[in-house]
Amino acid sequence: MMQCIQLEREEPMTVNEDTLSDYKSKYLTHYQAMHRTHNVGANSALQQFINGAYDSSSWFTNVVANLKSMGFQGLTRQDLLRLLKPDGDVEAMEIMAECRAYYQGT
Repeated sequence: MMQCIQLEREEPMTVNEDTLSDYKSKYLTHYQAMHRTHNVGANSALQQFINGAYDSSSWFTNVVANLKSMGFQGLTRQDLLRLLKPDGDVEAMEIMAECRAYYQGT
């Protein structure tokens, strides 16, 4: 039994930590954004933004252009979603993101 407990305490191991970290960040951002839309209620504008509805809109292109003029290069919708502050059980979402990222990369 102690061996099983010890195995549960070990961090997931991978030879490609960079990919795991990138996937984890991507999924954590997605989970936090989805959590925000469900908690706020029917926030249809945020939901549409998450789904990519504004990618070709003048709002999105103006935001990206203004940020680019300030020196921010190569911004994506995913980068802008990272601006959302976490509003829920962050630990649970981090666990979900790490599990999803681990199995995505295998």
